[in-house]
Amino acid sequence: MKPSTPSRFRRLVAELPTSMKWSRSTITVRGSSLLAAGVATGVGAVLLGEVDLLRIAVAITLLVLVCWAWMGLSGLRLQTTHRASQHEAAIGTPIEVEISLTTRSALPLSSLECLDLTGDGLGARPTLLVDARAARSGVSMRYTCSPKTRGRHRIGPLALKVTDVFGLITTTKTGTEHIEILGLPVVEELGERWTLRHVGRTGNERRVAETGAGQFDAALRDHEPLDGLRRVHWRSSARQGKLMVRQDAQVRERRATLVLDDRDGVHNPATFDQMMGAAASVGAHLLRQGYQLTTRGSRGEVLPGYGAWLEQGWIRTLALAEPTPVTAMTRITDALYSDHEVGPLFLFLTDSSAPDAALLQRARSLNTAATAIVIEHASQTLAEDVLQELLRNKWRVVVVPAGGTLAGSLDSESAEIAADRS
Repeated sequence: MKPSTPSRFRRLVAELPTSMKWSRSTITVRGSSLLAAGVATGVGAVLLGEVDLLRIAVAITLLVLVCWAWMGLSGLRLQTTHRASQHEAAIGTPIEVEISLTTRSALPLSSLECLDLTGDGLGARPTLLVDARAARSGVSMRYTCSPKTRGRHRIGPLALKVTDVFGLITTTKTGTEHIEILGLPVVEELGERWTLRHVGRTGNERRVAETGAGQFDAALRDHEPLDGLRRVHWRSSARQGKLMVRQDAQVRERRATLVLDDRDGVHNPATFDQMMGAAASVGAHLLRQGYQLTTRGSRGEVLPGYGAWLEQGWIRTLALAEPTPVTAMTRITDALYSDHEVGPLFLFLTDSSAPDAALLQRARSLNTAATAIVIEHASQTLAEDVLQELLRNKWRVVVVPAGGTLAGSLDSESAEIAADRS
């Protein structure tokens, strides 16, 4: 039994070289109009019996069909390589992307239009024009983009669009090669004044107290909240006018705790990204000061890297963080009660959050510095009842307006609400 004609045709096409296989071709508006004009002219020529007009109709139709066959049999192939100046960048940081392109085709082509299919988080997709003859020997193209949001963003693949010289048929070929870049939250610089106000002294400053006889006591340092009262050197404290601790006493490992209200019900994409940026700034500052970070989400879980955070790893973790589908923060309260050492406590929330009362009272029972950093929505401000509840429980409150920066809020007395205001 002989194979059918369609099967034989498919087999012949499969046996063609790769460069001669059909590509995905589409007819343009100009081509559609010209083809419709040719068909209409042919119908009119037949009805009127005009042979010359029929020849014109056939010529117009054949022109469109020949262009379609030419583009389809061109066998366009492309090989691309993407390279980025950096694979991790803070939001808004320019990244230079270089694309190496080499094309192969069985038939000559005109100019090529290249569209790099970047993710939505990188802004508008760049369009580049390349000469087809130069692309056969290899060309390099460069453009600049910047991440607009946190998270992973894809650069590529490259889509190549070729149009015939008459503009009737378009062939599109898309590659497969691409790279990824990571959009990091912006880390703001927080000065020494911020450390003294929200954390206390870091313990790195050492003092030597002089006795009345001209001799020196053991080296002393300023008292920290985690030192307690048992380690205070009272005689030296009386001379210095403030609490002092012996340097030769065992120094505790400094820890700080960050609590992120990452419930999806209290955030929109803008406030969540803004909260992650504020948390990245505080965490990076504490890590530079030598603190060990414990970071917990609304479910009470500890983020990976407890006790071994490095600044870059900390920022990467926040860059990939996503909201969690929970409604209450009771688990975080239980987790804080189980911690033996909390250190300075930072709570990141929005103005629509309802802070858990037990969580707020936990900071008071620990007798430690507690700061609530509140991210405002664009459509509302911090509710008075939420503010009063935070202040009653001895929390220092810092309000970050929608679209604002943490450093700007800390420097502005009108944006920061002191804990003694009630």
